[in-house]
Amino acid sequence: VPLLPYMEQDNIYKQCYEPQGPTTTTPMVLVLKDLRPPVGSAGWWNHSYNDTITFRYKLKMFECPSDTLREEVLNGAFIAMHASQYTFTGGYMPVPRGALYGRTNYVGNAGCIGPSADVFYGAWVGPLTSRSDTTLGQMSVQDGTSNTVLFGETLGGRGVGQRDFVYAWSAGFIATAWGLGRGQSSGADAAQWYRFSSRHPATVQFCFGDCSTRGVRFGQTTTFFTEDWYVWMELTGRKDGGNRDRSALLD
Repeated sequence: VPLLPYMEQDNIYKQCYEPQGPTTTTPMVLVLKDLRPPVGSAGWWNHSYNDTITFRYKLKMFECPSDTLREEVLNGAFIAMHASQYTFTGGYMPVPRGALYGRTNYVGNAGCIGPSADVFYGAWVGPLTSRSDTTLGQMSVQDGTSNTVLFGETLGGRGVGQRDFVYAWSAGFIATAWGLGRGQSSGADAAQWYRFSSRHPATVQFCFGDCSTRGVRFGQTTTFFTEDWYVWMELTGRKDGGNRDRSALLD
């Protein structure tokens, strides 16, 4: 949603009812939350105009040409994400209702696990989190816009077999702690709902804060605490001040 005004879609942005995302504080886990009523009854997805009109717009600019984004989906569409402390929660609307939302391959970067009080993981908070108001000016004086991922590409779920999930363009962002997923893999490094991912053979495409578009190589980013993982954290954190060699992941 925050990308809309920058892509000449301000008319849709102004129609969006203020979202209320799901929250949880379970230590370092991934959570899937079904958002059918009455769960999250105050959320934007239960506001009739949002659900029946605004968030059903199909925006071609949010669809990667290398993906088959509009194919049938097994489980549903992510519509509201939440990253905080140690938890990344994916709030989704099951099919058939979930199949009606406008889909996207491009979502914001929340950093490692979004805003967290943990001094380790919290160091890599990203620019786009729930209700964040980070400016490009702040990014410039912190890590620098050319060093910070703003948003990137995802399949929204598995890349092998039937598509299990997609992201609606209302979903918001991805926490980056779990690395980059390979769209052609079904192993531990596979594309999953909680990863930026692609069907490209070697990279996932990202837009950085300086508006440059660059591919980031998969590397060993899905394995926690490897050198590639730390480099990936520094690319997605906006104020960590890290200066590791990035040549293994970036040209």
